[in-house]
Amino acid sequence: MQAKVGSAMRWKSAARYIAKGALFVVLSLAFAVALFHFMFQPFQVAGLSMTPSLADRDYLLVDRVFFRSTGIRRGDLVVFKIEGDPRYMVKRVVGLPGEEISSHDGLVAVNGKLLSPTTWGGPQYPDFGPVQIPLDAYFCMGDNPKVSLDSRTFGPIKKGQIYGKPLLRYLPISRSGFLTSREAAP
Repeated sequence: MQAKVGSAMRWKSAARYIAKGALFVVLSLAFAVALFHFMFQPFQVAGLSMTPSLADRDYLLVDRVFFRSTGIRRGDLVVFKIEGDPRYMVKRVVGLPGEEISSHDGLVAVNGKLLSPTTWGGPQYPDFGPVQIPLDAYFCMGDNPKVSLDSRTFGPIKKGQIYGKPLLRYLPISRSGFLTSREAAP
């Protein structure tokens, strides 16, 4: 009789151990899904508008949460969706809220001061503007302005339209790594 009681207690102990392990696995999976669905999201670049910085079919990991506390600066890459278009786009922030932006003779000026041609790729931008950026919006352009559909066409991007900030490129592996901003201050 005592052997049966000892055996039953071992089974209960083993069942508790298995239940705890299963609970740990379920909670870990739920945390991973939440982390990679709500906080970080994979994104694939489509098109040539960001070459040479990003290539067509590059895979990026996009921060959907933390960029809101760190803010958006000139030179940052952002992923956004424009109204009426189901696609997400990735572009570089060139103009900040409240600024005036224009381009003449291939050079971009913010509030009348030229952005450094060495930082922004030299004289290559078609003439546009001046454009007054609303206080809740950003002016975003592709790094390859000759083929980029960007704020020059559809206007400044409202802060609420910004989906996230790319953190790193993970594919192709030969070009993988963290993405950096272009530092520029007019």
